[in-house]
Amino acid sequence: MKIILILLIINFVINFEICPEGWNLSYITDICIAPLSYHGPCSTHIITINNTFDKIFLQNFCHINWNKKIICEKDMNKCPKNWIKINNLCYPTSTYKGNCNYGIVLENMESTQKLFWSIKCNTQFNCKMCKKNYEISCPNDWKLIDKNCIASNNYTGPCHTIANLSFFNQSMKEQFEIICNVEFPCKN
Repeated sequence: MKIILILLIINFVINFEICPEGWNLSYITDICIAPLSYHGPCSTHIITINNTFDKIFLQNFCHINWNKKIICEKDMNKCPKNWIKINNLCYPTSTYKGNCNYGIVLENMESTQKLFWSIKCNTQFNCKMCKKNYEISCPNDWKLIDKNCIASNNYTGPCHTIANLSFFNQSMKEQFEIICNVEFPCKN
C-alpha cells in the first residue's frame, strides 16, 4: 500500500473537506481511503492534509475532487466581487480592500489559476445564479446510453458509475445529487 506524503509548505486553508469527494476518512489513522470507483494515477490511500495548495495539486494530479464548503457555485466567468470589467480587463473598485490594485484578464485563465489569483488577491467570485434543470436525463459529465446514465472516467463519487434514472422525478434526482456527489445542469 502506497501512501502519498505531502509537505505542508504553506499553512493556508480554504473551506475544503478533509477527504476528496467519495473518499472515506479512517479516524484511526487519519488516512483518506478511495472509493471502489477510483482508478486514477495515485494511491487509494492518502494522508489527510489541511493545505489548500496541496489539495489543488492533488486534485489536478490525481484526478480527484474535494468538496468545498461553499454555499453556492462560484461564477468564475465574470469579474469577482468589488471588481468591474472595462474592455476585457477586470479592475478593482474603490470598495476592494485587497492587495492587487491592477487590471487583469481572467478570460484565458483556467479555474485553478483563477482560484490561486483570488487567494493571492484576497477576493472572491460572486455566486452563480442557477435553477437546476431536472428535466435532463443525466447529471453533468454523465452520458445517456440506452436509458442508463454513464459517469465519466473522472467520477470519484460513492455511487456506481451506471445508473438508470429514467423513472426518477425531480425529488429523486435532487437526492441522487446529494448522495452521489453529482450536479444537474442549470437552466439557461
